[in-house]
Amino acid sequence: MTQRERFRLLREKEVYEKGDMCALDRPMFEFVFAHKDIAESMLNAMMLRGDIKLQEVRTGVPFSACGGDPKSRDRFALLALGEGNALYNVEPFPVYWEPQDFMDVITLAGRHADMMDRLLTSEENVEKPESWVVLITANDLLHSGRPIAHIKRITPDGEFLGHTQVMMVNLAVLNKKKPE
Repeated sequence: MTQRERFRLLREKEVYEKGDMCALDRPMFEFVFAHKDIAESMLNAMMLRGDIKLQEVRTGVPFSACGGDPKSRDRFALLALGEGNALYNVEPFPVYWEPQDFMDVITLAGRHADMMDRLLTSEENVEKPESWVVLITANDLLHSGRPIAHIKRITPDGEFLGHTQVMMVNLAVLNKKKPE
């Protein structure tokens, strides 16, 4: 475990001991999203849609259970299967994530999107189902000032990497009061 990971765990422990839980804290997030109907409503709201129907929702899914490295300790916070075998991965980032953690968030998003791509059918000439990694942040890590931002996974040549799309939902901007 790196020093940065230890520091994050200590901050999480501090938050839990104070009892200041919010929906972005992992235990609360997993409890709330464990219910299919709530997860479906929240996912539709976050993605500004109304057509997402979920068949199954699982929280805390290890990468190893999805064909990843058996030694990996990485997990999907929420992995949901929608109609037409669509896959949705929702990941929360609590208030204590600092702006300098931006690259950690982007790296994690890329890792999760790569894993989602591997979960999808790999046959040629078969249309792949919709797949998303949705990052929920309490801070404006992108400094975009927008409530929803799409993160493009492209090579320097402009080619799209993989199939899974990545979106960041910025709660800090959503909660700002509009000027009167």
